[in-house]
Amino acid sequence: MENELIDMRLAVSGLLETTAVHQRNFNTLVMEIRNMRADMVQIQSEIRGIQMDVQGL
Repeated sequence: MENELIDMRLAVSGLLETTAVHQRNFNTLVMEIRNMRADMVQIQSEIRGIQMDVQGL
């Protein structure tokens, strides 16, 4: 009985660690997507500025 309890605790500990790793990876991915979106917005703004310059020629 005691060994089963230890095994269960080790299994739960492993699951918690795996969950923590996946959560960190997910948070990193979300941050990278937000950075990409910000870059895309900046590029769109620069393209609009170029288009306005070209139209003014």
